[in-house]
Amino acid sequence: MKKIAYILVMCLGVWCAGCSENGDDGYYDDFYRVYFPVDSLNYAFGDKPVEMAKYTVKVPVQILGEPARADMKVNVKVDLASTTATAEAYTAVPSEITIPKDSIVGYVPVEIIRENVMDERDTVFRVVLQLEASPDFALGVKEGLRATVTFSNYLAEPEWWVGLKDVFWGPYQKEKYQKMMEIWGGPITLDDYVYKMVKLINVAKEMYEYFQEHPEYGMEFPPYIFWPYE
Repeated sequence: MKKIAYILVMCLGVWCAGCSENGDDGYYDDFYRVYFPVDSLNYAFGDKPVEMAKYTVKVPVQILGEPARADMKVNVKVDLASTTATAEAYTAVPSEITIPKDSIVGYVPVEIIRENVMDERDTVFRVVLQLEASPDFALGVKEGLRATVTFSNYLAEPEWWVGLKDVFWGPYQKEKYQKMMEIWGGPITLDDYVYKMVKLINVAKEMYEYFQEHPEYGMEFPPYIFWPYE
């Protein structure tokens, strides 16, 4: 009987020790702790509508354990040494965010400004975020203390574009293709070009009329266009 009691006491001790593990030092210390549950998020402007000037990537920050007992503040900074995006490419990231009461997740907003993101091939920019301790939170696992937001603005010229560029849509400019995809409902393939030519030309006409109404985009077209379909 004593042997059984001894085993139960030992098991209880092991269980208590296991329950106390937390943080880098391995034990609970009555602090709320936070981390990034996702270490990388990507956004591509390339195929988005012409009118989309900005986009906000919401980077989640999560509590280890119980929900927040009240609205609680998390400190965050941009690691400028690791960030490749220029300051003009994104809105200043707040140094403090809130995890609401009874929640385990808050978000760091990273607003990207499209006109300041170059559209060169294979050019991807990044903003690197770093969590910092605050009066409300200690830091969680070290692997979750940094998160990277990557973004680009490149849109490749479709292979069919050259076919009728001197007749209808002019030289390739990504804004034209973005508007055509918006009207079409998605990317336009070579098969679409071959088998859905009437629809494609009508979409090109609608795109052309849009940019005639918005000359501020500076789109170039052939001097004389005869649209064969109404």
